[in-house]
Amino acid sequence: LGLALYLAILHGSNAARAYGRGLGWAHGARPRPRLSRPQPPRHSPQPSHVAAPAAPLETALRPPALDQTLAILKMSRPRTLPQSLALVAIGAYAAERSFSFLGRPGAAWELLLVSALVALTTATSMIVNDYYDFVSGVDTADSQAGRPLVQGRVSPREVKGALKWLYGAHLGLLLLLRSTPLRVCVYANTMATYLYTRHFKPIPGVKNALCATVVATTLSLGAAVAKGSFAGGAAAVWPCALALGCGILHREMVMDVDDVHGDRAAGVNTLAVILGERGALWASLLPLGAVAAVLCARGGPTAALAALPYGVLALLAARATRFVDTPEAERKRALALDVELAPVCILATLLSVLWSTAHL
Repeated sequence: LGLALYLAILHGSNAARAYGRGLGWAHGARPRPRLSRPQPPRHSPQPSHVAAPAAPLETALRPPALDQTLAILKMSRPRTLPQSLALVAIGAYAAERSFSFLGRPGAAWELLLVSALVALTTATSMIVNDYYDFVSGVDTADSQAGRPLVQGRVSPREVKGALKWLYGAHLGLLLLLRSTPLRVCVYANTMATYLYTRHFKPIPGVKNALCATVVATTLSLGAAVAKGSFAGGAAAVWPCALALGCGILHREMVMDVDDVHGDRAAGVNTLAVILGERGALWASLLPLGAVAAVLCARGGPTAALAALPYGVLALLAARATRFVDTPEAERKRALALDVELAPVCILATLLSVLWSTAHL
């Protein structure tokens, strides 16, 4: 069952059947001989109407295999991995308010295993997103000239080959988890990130909520290791997960405003395209307000002060509405201020909520 799901994730039903025929175990077929003449690639490295930007000199001097590896590594956004691993550690600490659970037999190994799975989920989600954005024409030399697929440093076929190995490693590690609910949650997050770009991204609002949910559940994964059960871990850290998810949701909505012109040209109906840039920016304040409202209802006005860093993001988003009709450079600077400060404000709010809930 795991192998069937793995093939379905990677290639879809048609390609999975073709893969089976090539190995000779589908319908009793024998392997087909390779054709002597070269076959054209399934997807051209660059849409025909856009000229691929020239590769830098240092890239041209690298061996092809090394450059392809570095290109795929760049697509995985390695700078996001420390953030993902930190969320696992914060969730584990928040569940018990200490790391004493590491003294339990097997707990350290399971926490390391969950961290590796989260890292693989994060990396593959970034690569899949770039792959589908390229083949669907969203990423071009005009909109994303710095991405490896657009530059021609790696082909879509090579990216799919790398994903095959990464998903295979993920599936192998997943089977080592002892807790079935934990295994199901990790697998569901990975499936959601895979289906995100192709199926959920065109649905307004759903893709933003999906990203926020996947990131927020990372806290629950670490907490589940500390508590010994997924339900106990999720119950212990739900205020922190709510604060994290709402902060990510706000940032995703602001990033959609930044990408509104490219999304509109590609026919992607984000909230910024439907509501307009101002409407989407005002709507991005709703999740921030929801955090303050929940904390206030749970612990009074004093507890709501934990969401004070989100007030900074709300002010920046409101300020950005004044730059919607200004030149593109000014508009992007105003939005970049919110996007770049969001991780700092999210972390500050997360730690504040963690402290406030410990003293309720």
